[in-house]
This record gives sequence, structure tokens and C-alpha cells, in this order.
Amino acid sequence: MKITKRQLKRIIKEEKAKLNENEGLGAAQEAAVEQIEKLLNDLWDQGLSNGELIALLQGIITDIQRGFVGEPR
Repeated sequence: MKITKRQLKRIIKEEKAKLNENEGLGAAQEAAVEQIEKLLNDLWDQGLSNGELIALLQGIITDIQRGFVGEPR
């Protein structure tokens, strides 16, 4: 199968756009992880134990699984 230079350029442009989207998502996830870690460290400094932090996170996971993320309790 032969492709033209124009088609090749379009394919490269599309693939580059996909890579850029994936890189942006990774950066956003890294920033979110850093924020979560900071919050957990702040809670630890306020006296919460590891067990209490785990219970808090498990409650959040349950909310996510139920589809309740972002809704007021």
C-alpha cells in the first residue's frame, strides 16, 4: 500500500496530537497525586493515624464506585 506525502504528514500530525494528549493527562495525574499526598500528610500532622487515613480513602473509593464523587454528602 502506498501513501502520499500529504497522507503521511496527516498521520504523523494525528499521532503527535495523541501523544500530546497522553502527556497532558500524565502531568495532570501527577499533579493530583502530589495534592492528595500533601492533604494526607497534613492530616497525619493533625494527628490522624495510618488506619484513619486508610479508612478515609476507602470511604472515598466507595463513593467513586457508587458514582457519588463531587456530590455533597
